Amino acid sequence: MDNETRVVAEFEFTDRNGESIILGIVDALATVRGVEPTELEPLQNYVNTDALVKLVASQLRNGPDAGDLKVTFEYDAYEVTVESYGRIHVTGPTSHDESR
Repeated sequence: MDNETRVVAEFEFTDRNGESIILGIVDALATVRGVEPTELEPLQNYVNTDALVKLVASQLRNGPDAGDLKVTFEYDAYEVTVESYGRIHVTGPTSHDESR
């Protein structure tokens, strides 16, 4: 992503299971795009969801002493960052034009 981006939204997940993390990402993307979650392309087309869940869940289980883990990936015109302490940041285009 370039300097023409901005933080579109920040979301939190509190559950430590994989389903919560993935649903949080999908809900965040759907919210910022203004669509229903079922209208999104599958998340698996953009990131290895199994690996993402294992990384984040492992870090959560190890507690705050393990430090923070951040995983960032691109989803269409958006950059998604998942932080192991429970935050999801979605950064996107400054205009409504999401095309590349």
